[in-house]
Amino acid sequence: MAVTVTPGQLDFYKGLTDAEQILGVKVTGENVIISVPAAPAGDFSWDPSPAAGWELQKPGAGQPPPSLVIRVRFNPSSTNEVNGTLTVNATKNDVARTPIANFPLSVPLRGNVAGVGPGTLKITEVNANPVGPDITGPDQEFVDIINISGSELDLDGCRVGDLVIGVQHGGERDLLRFTNTFMLAPTGGAGTPKKLRIYTGAGPGVPPADPSMEEIDLNRGSPVWNNAGDIAWIKNPSGQYVDRFSTFPAVSGGGGAPPPTGPGTVSRATTTVAKTFLVPATTAFMSTGITVEEADLLSFAASGLIWTSPGLERSTGPDGTSTDPAPIGWGPADAPPYSLIGRIGSGGNPFYIGLANSKVIRNDGGMLFLGINDPIPEGNWGGPFSCTVTLIRTA
Repeated sequence: MAVTVTPGQLDFYKGLTDAEQILGVKVTGENVIISVPAAPAGDFSWDPSPAAGWELQKPGAGQPPPSLVIRVRFNPSSTNEVNGTLTVNATKNDVARTPIANFPLSVPLRGNVAGVGPGTLKITEVNANPVGPDITGPDQEFVDIINISGSELDLDGCRVGDLVIGVQHGGERDLLRFTNTFMLAPTGGAGTPKKLRIYTGAGPGVPPADPSMEEIDLNRGSPVWNNAGDIAWIKNPSGQYVDRFSTFPAVSGGGGAPPPTGPGTVSRATTTVAKTFLVPATTAFMSTGITVEEADLLSFAASGLIWTSPGLERSTGPDGTSTDPAPIGWGPADAPPYSLIGRIGSGGNPFYIGLANSKVIRNDGGMLFLGINDPIPEGNWGGPFSCTVTLIRTA
């Protein structure tokens, strides 16, 4: 009876002192009881197991062993490196709770280690709509990134991308993945480079005149940034957001990044509101307080995990899971179970949101609701999903 715990160590990178980081320890086994103690006071925390422990049952024929994810949170109180330990115990699921070899097992926790943590990199500009026809745009489109951590950072394993709108359901797309050492000096340091500029196409074709500028050319043949608005993002090797930047113009109402002010910025008579909502795992539908009208553009960007059974053996993000049959008579036909969905009005037809999506309001209007695609959400656990809703209304 094998019980595996992965990874063997959790490293939380040095980021902003007020930015919570969450990583998971996955435990896989069958016919076993898993337990963890309550977290001691400090920068690390996790949810303790119930008194009876978490039960991983024996799987059915042809099914893989069940697993659960123990979420570990890091709330840094300083930028100094800190250490902790998560103790995972596993016993046989019998009357005697027979011990299993090598358990209890200690998983070392390290916080504020060297790396790219949340908030350490900043997207300062996206030139999404260069002057001239779109056919020449790739060589002029760019995104600028700076290091505000105060020390040199290695971007190896980080990803830079955008929000895809109108392709199937939409979603996030990788534009650049750093697969080797790439050192970026801080803005306040003496070394160079101090700014990283990533061109969609071939760029200007000459070395940057500014010695503090480092340039990467993606050599793509067509533009990637949406002229009407887009979201640029950076993720670290752990998949956490380091920074996000909205190019939707004239943001008001809080919750969104300001629009770029450099070349390519388009002035439009628009009103834009960006707000972030937390959607609990147990929510059928919740009101956002946002009233939408005909011709409004809604853009969604979501993140987070929920667990869809008390034993935590199955977790899912806002895109849902395709391993279960779709609920009967609930949600849109194209929305996977447990995915993030929305609807306009209390009696409106649900629509799929997932990780990211956009929707133009046609022949409709009313209050925007967000929810989980599950007819009986009360049994879900964890979360919530975090969803940033950007509403653009043209005057």
